[in-house]
Amino acid sequence: MESVDYRERIEEQVKQYVDEEIHDLPESFHYWSNHHLRPLMNEVLGVDSVTEFYGSHLADALIATPSKTIVSLGSGDCENEVEIANWLLDNGVDDFTFECLELSPHLIDRAIERISKHGLSGFFLHTSCDINKWEPSNEYAGVMAAHALHHFVGLERIFDAVRDSLADEGVFVAHDMIGRNGHMRWGEALEIAQGLWNIMPDSYRHNHRTGETDAVYPDVNCALEGFEGIRAQDILPLLVERFGFRKFLAFSGLPDVFLSREHGRNLDPENERDTAFIDFIEKLNSILVDAGYLKPTQMFAVMQCKADRLDCHRHWTPAFCVRDPEIDFP
Repeated sequence: MESVDYRERIEEQVKQYVDEEIHDLPESFHYWSNHHLRPLMNEVLGVDSVTEFYGSHLADALIATPSKTIVSLGSGDCENEVEIANWLLDNGVDDFTFECLELSPHLIDRAIERISKHGLSGFFLHTSCDINKWEPSNEYAGVMAAHALHHFVGLERIFDAVRDSLADEGVFVAHDMIGRNGHMRWGEALEIAQGLWNIMPDSYRHNHRTGETDAVYPDVNCALEGFEGIRAQDILPLLVERFGFRKFLAFSGLPDVFLSREHGRNLDPENERDTAFIDFIEKLNSILVDAGYLKPTQMFAVMQCKADRLDCHRHWTPAFCVRDPEIDFP
């Protein structure tokens, strides 16, 4: 029987996306992603965009397997899936079906409207589904998750279902958060973030959600009510246990703090001082991750049931990027 807490979280999760624009990111984030993330994507993933990341690897799987079905876990309003479908069609792949699994009826309605507007209805099926209880109905060429895994409680069950339903040569392709639960900072990252916060001008510390100036960095636990980041720190270690990685790109950590929806609009990509600050934060983060002191908070991953090779950035393998929650920060 479901607990009251679980039902309340479900209601909160659905309510969150009634009016919220889920793809609205500040311009400073786009500066950072274009100048720092995109070169890493070119290097490790061989792609130039998130759409190409999903599209190219799913296309290979559709060609390599007898299955022509892709399942999307937590498909939301299907902005990503529509862009991927158009990419597949533009690249000569036209035999596929997206099976979209989503909890929120509001997002499903928006997805159906978006898909219809693009003339893609024949390529999509929708299921209203609590992914934590998902039972696969097909053998899949590909399984995709686009910033959805960090909303799921039953990760072990979900990942087992993915592994068991993948066709031979099928791929599990994911872009997600892998930091501390609730998108909080681990102690070592929080100490650095707060130290930088203390010396920043007030104009950098304005919170666009609350309208206040944050005297200290608000290390908010986003998982207290809904499912936002509820088991984020478990995603990567559970994937390492169950899958082989073909490609893996881990990134971010400190940049998350300063490029968020709350504070990222304080940084202007047209202002040299602001872009120098963003560049500095990225360089500091890279040095500290390289040394093993900080762990990345986001990933792109291409996985199979078994993989005989791994492409990654430097020595930043999946195992290297796992942060053991049992280790206390001094």
